[in-house]
Amino acid sequence: MKVGVLTYHRVVNLGSVVQTWATVQIARMLFPGARVEVVDYRPLRMEWREVRKLVRLRPPSVNVRQIQKLRSLRSFLRRTVTLSNESIRTNCTEKAKRWLLRQGYDVILVGSDTVWELRQGAYSPEGVNLYFLPGNLGARKISIAASMDPVGILNPVQESLMRSRISSLRDFDLLTVRDEVTQRVLTNNGIPSSHVIRVPDPTVIVGIDPLCTANPPFDSGDRPVAGVSLPRHLAEYAHRNLSMLGYDVWDWNGVVSPFVNRALPGTVTPEQLLALHRECDVFITDRFHASIFCLSQQVAPVVFYEDPRKWPIPNSKGRDLFATLGLEDFVVREIDRIADKNSLEELLLRDVQGRKIEHRIEEVGRESRVILLDSIRPLFGNL
Repeated sequence: MKVGVLTYHRVVNLGSVVQTWATVQIARMLFPGARVEVVDYRPLRMEWREVRKLVRLRPPSVNVRQIQKLRSLRSFLRRTVTLSNESIRTNCTEKAKRWLLRQGYDVILVGSDTVWELRQGAYSPEGVNLYFLPGNLGARKISIAASMDPVGILNPVQESLMRSRISSLRDFDLLTVRDEVTQRVLTNNGIPSSHVIRVPDPTVIVGIDPLCTANPPFDSGDRPVAGVSLPRHLAEYAHRNLSMLGYDVWDWNGVVSPFVNRALPGTVTPEQLLALHRECDVFITDRFHASIFCLSQQVAPVVFYEDPRKWPIPNSKGRDLFATLGLEDFVVREIDRIADKNSLEELLLRDVQGRKIEHRIEEVGRESRVILLDSIRPLFGNL
């Protein structure tokens, strides 16, 4: 049996590559003995967006840190997963479909990540793109914790496009999604609720322990450490306030300010970055996977910033995750909650010790593995 995993594996983002690894582990769990490989689909739209990050236009300069980060993440992929022997760069769905059919997959797993993005300016090509597996591809079709996030208020054109995309999902043998809003969009548009199963992100399903073997490249010292992964305009507020509250401030995005004690370089490997999450006593981020990486390794306050510009409706995948874990009070939408020192301090003083976060994450992962196996067995017999 040959199984292909179709996801956002080439986005220069730690969460994207780690979830790719985790989805491959799920595929191996579901189909023991099968050849499992990542489908090296490289839409030109996605490739161009990643290239643009390597160059700053004002003033013209090369973004050395981003280039280092790209090399580090691509090296991780080569070490940890098998890529398809061929790759394809195209925005044309019909061309991509013909190529995918030639690969001879018996099963194609789509996801995880936001592979079904509905917003304008998404990473994937316009229209009913390959991530919706339209038409006959000679393979069984299964989604693994796929997501449409962010889902805002759609205009009539977007509504029409969404319906045409969802119509192609009716051919899937199994639909699993990782957040309630995606589940609701599908069921509200004619997909029977019995055919849409909600599971958490693959990094929760399989856990990240096998990747957490590296020693942290930096010593946290005697002072408590605050990790920050936020857009620059907000990060600088967080730097100042966290420093005033007595923390050593480490910026995950390499943002430098007078209050940053360590701006992480692009050369840090994914395994080292995961280890660095363990060093943090608090973490403030707008990144979904960064929240998982920190929460799953320690019981410490993690504040998730749900940016209203990205999520005009408070329905982000981050909020969904935090609500599942009983931590929705750590999700904030107001800049003042981070920009104001007293408001931030009040957030960080909230007790998380009694919420048993690590045990809850393990429990959710264990439950979801059972759900996946029980859902797959009727399709393929006893695996």
